[in-house]
Parts: sequence; C-alpha cells; structure tokens
Amino acid sequence: MNRIFYLICILSSLFISSCNISTKKPNKSVLIIEDFNLNHYSKNGSKLYMLDTPYSVFNQTDQSYLLNKTNIKFFDQENVKYNVNSDSAKLLNNKFLELKGNVEINDFNNNKTIIKSNNLFWDIDKSEFILEGEVSLVNNIINITSSRALFDKKDDIILFYNPI
Repeated sequence: MNRIFYLICILSSLFISSCNISTKKPNKSVLIIEDFNLNHYSKNGSKLYMLDTPYSVFNQTDQSYLLNKTNIKFFDQENVKYNVNSDSAKLLNNKFLELKGNVEINDFNNNKTIIKSNNLFWDIDKSEFILEGEVSLVNNIINITSSRALFDKKDDIILFYNPI
C-alpha cells in the first residue's frame, strides 16, 4: 500500500511540475487616439505645420503612430502654403513621417499646382520630401510624370528623376 501511495505522490508531483504557468502580461503598449491633431511650432512661436487625422494608433514600444486619412497643412507666416493628404501614414519618433496611398500635395500659390504620388518620405528635421511611385505634377503650365521626385518645400523646387 505504501508503494502505491508513494507512486501516486511521485506521479502527481511530476504531473503538477510539468504544467506551464504563463506569466505573460497583456500588451498594453498600444493606444488608440481618435481625432488626433499635432501642431509643430518654430523657436519664435510661429506655426510650421499641423497634422490632423481622424484615427490613429500609438505604439509605446517603438514610439510610432499609425495614422489614417492624414492631412498636413504647412504654414508660411500664418497662411497655409501646402496641403498634403494621404490614405495612411506612419510617424516614427516624431522624426520621420511616411505617407502611403493617394498622396496629394496642393500648392496654394497663384499658379495652383498639384503633385500626386503613391508614397512620400519626410525626415522632419529637413525641408525635403522624397516622392516615389507614379509621381505627377500638374498645373496650368506643365504636366510631368516620373517614378521618383525630390521636393524641397523651403525653396519650392521639385526635382524629377527621369521625367516623362
């Protein structure tokens, strides 16, 4: 009888010790933000740009925002100079912005210019945008298409690579 009792105790202890207890914590590093609005100002207090989206997801782990239906307005002395729209975007560490899907840049100068692209990449510390994938520029004077372009919003110059 003692042998059976010891055998049951040993087998039950082996069975209990082989059980895996999961101690994983649920991932609480993602925040959903509705009506997200980000304003960026210069050192002297003038508004440089305003980013607006109806829905965003913030990942605290890698400090990134996933944005939906993004609209960015760039200002020049309190007036909107450029308006940029896209289907989606990713803002990484408030330093790098990648816009994807139906990217459209509208220029509000006398000569209404529209630049369209599939993707836009912007290092926020720089004034240049890199546009890729079916880039086109249309205004009253010109109609140019290319697969890649570099747009300098500070100098209002766009450089097309192998334009058509």
